[in-house]
Formats: sequence, C-alpha cells, structure tokens
Amino acid sequence: MADQPSDELDQRTPMQMARCPAATKLTVTGCGGELTALRSEEDYRPEAVLGRFCGLSAGDVDRLWRGPLEALGAGVDGAANDWMYRADFVTMDGERMMDPSVRGLSLQETESLTDAITAAMPPSAIELSVVGPGRVVARVPGSQAAGIHGVPPYRFQGDTIASAWPRYRKLTWFRQWVEAARDVLAMHPVNEVRVDLGENPANALWPWGGGQRLAPRASGLGETVLASNSPMVAGLANYLGTDMVLLSDPWARGEGQRKTLRIAPMVQALHQAEHAVIFIEAPQLGGRYGRPSDKVWALERLDHAVLAPLLTVLDAHKPMRVALCASSAVSSGSGRWFKRRVPFVLAGEDIEPDSVGHWDEDACEGGALGAMDVAGLLQQLRKE
Repeated sequence: MADQPSDELDQRTPMQMARCPAATKLTVTGCGGELTALRSEEDYRPEAVLGRFCGLSAGDVDRLWRGPLEALGAGVDGAANDWMYRADFVTMDGERMMDPSVRGLSLQETESLTDAITAAMPPSAIELSVVGPGRVVARVPGSQAAGIHGVPPYRFQGDTIASAWPRYRKLTWFRQWVEAARDVLAMHPVNEVRVDLGENPANALWPWGGGQRLAPRASGLGETVLASNSPMVAGLANYLGTDMVLLSDPWARGEGQRKTLRIAPMVQALHQAEHAVIFIEAPQLGGRYGRPSDKVWALERLDHAVLAPLLTVLDAHKPMRVALCASSAVSSGSGRWFKRRVPFVLAGEDIEPDSVGHWDEDACEGGALGAMDVAGLLQQLRKE
C-alpha cells in the first residue's frame, strides 16, 4: 500500500488521500512507526513477509515460495525433491510480455488449454494441475529445476522475454518448455474465440515462484490463526499446521457482493488462538492496484470491509493489541516495487498514544516507535 506522491492525487500518496475511519481510530489511540527497508524485492515476496509475521526463522522464511505453498493449499502432491511452480496463462506479443495475467479466463477454458499442453509434452516431463481460473501448479522433477525460482511475469510486463530466461546454460528445460507450450497455444480454439471477441489470448504459460515441495505439518503454530483471501495463505496454514479463516474477495463490486470478513468464523478462530495474522492480497499480483485512485478506493474498501468488522470482533477479546502494516511499497504509476520503509501503527492495551494522527508514509515516519524490523514489532505486539 505504501506509494509515492502522484500528480493525480495532487502530490499526495494514496494512503494520505484515503478516508479510513477505522485505521484513523487505531492511529490516534496508538503509536506510529516504520518497518526498516529490506535488501531486495525478493525479501518482500508476500510469502516471505507473512513468514516473518508468523515468527518463522530466517531459514524457514527462505524456503517459502508461492509455487509450493499454492500446491500445498490445493492438495497437489509430489516427490520430496520435486519443485512446484505457480504458472499463469499470459499474453505474449512476439517476444514481449503484454499481459501477465489473462483476465476473464474461465476454469473450463483453463482446463482445456492445460490439457492441450499436457497432451503435447513428453510423459513425466512436467505435470500440470489446474488450481483456479488462469492459474496452474506445475510439478517439475528436482533434477530439472535445480534451483530456478522463475521471474514473476508482472516484473517484466512490457519487456522482452529474454530478460527473464534463467541464466544457466545447462538448465534449458525452462525455455524449451515455455516455447513448446506457446506453440501449442498459438492456434488453440479458446484463443481464436478470445481474439474474435477482442480479448487478450492466453497464448503462453509462464511458471514462476518455484520452490522445493513442502510437506504439511500435523501441528505447529497452534496459538496463531491466519486469515486471507489468498490461495497461497491456505498452503501456508497447512505448512504451519494452523487454522485459516478464508475471506471473501474484497475487490468484488456491484450487486451480490459478499461480506469479506464474516464475524462468526473470526470469533471462533480467536477463541482458539492467541494471535491472528491477516493478509489481504491485492487484486493484481505484485501488490498492484492500477491507478493511484484505484489504490485509494482499495484502502477505503479494506477499511470498511476488513478492519472495521475486525475491530468489532476484537472489542470482545480485550485485552488485545493490533498492528496495522503496509507490507511493501509499489508505485501506482509504474506498477514497480521500490525500496523504502513502510508505515505501521501499533494500538491496544498499555500502548501510550503519540502525536501521529494518520496512517500514512510521512506521518508514521515521525512516530514514537521509530524504525524497527518485523521481529521488533512482534515483540512489541506480544509484550506482556
């Protein structure tokens, strides 16, 4: 959610522009601060950030990648040394990545495209499992993957595919497999119909977020419950051996919109746990929302649909403490991640308010808690 000032918002950031009464209520009764900037974009992978907030060690965090987590959440299994990838149907224009996530692709269309790729590939080369519209888990024998994580397609949107190929000469399977899948998809009937309708074709399948297969734990962080709208978090909950509260899509608009956070399941979960980690994934991968005004709408939507009902639940669980954090900084203008400290607010039992009156980048920079890492914030959050 952290961002840069934009001309569209009169040189303010979306956090400064958004009207978020629940967040403001927390802020004026609590203390502000910033999470120290990490080294690289890889450190800000949502799964890595979530691992830190769950109190995992640095070694355990390094093992968390989206592919094996989504496989675990969807029940896709494999051998111990297999690598699991998230794979998205994307739109390529020649060698250029045009659309990193084909919108409007149905589950049936996804299955049809996946079946065509599988039929054309050598047996046991790569196993594909459809886990959602436009979304696949790819299982690759560990002897082939050999440490290739893969570049998320949104990172090179508008650039040539050459910038994202693995750099190791011996590891040619990635490029060969992606190009073979493109040949299969080029004239597929699903794409012919989409082109006729003026829609982007799903003419390539791009694997990324790869990591070694994870095994679920029978029990783990029994005092922690996770809540999210992300299928990746379902896998993280299985890996940690803890419960998850599934949130409805907070980005749905119009009639028929369901409540994002339903109070009854959250109350039940909190009766069984000491801590809750709630993560809301952006409508587009990579923490992207679209224009700065779209991010303002998203902030106000989350305040109304998630934070306000959550505070209602927590009022019945006092004493309690709440930390409200941005997980990373992504420019609404370019859609690119950039390195900076991100703002947080800590409020609740025995927290003396400071002078910070709004949850945003500039205000929290002057907060009484200063700059600290996630481990330091967790210590403050859980301090007796």
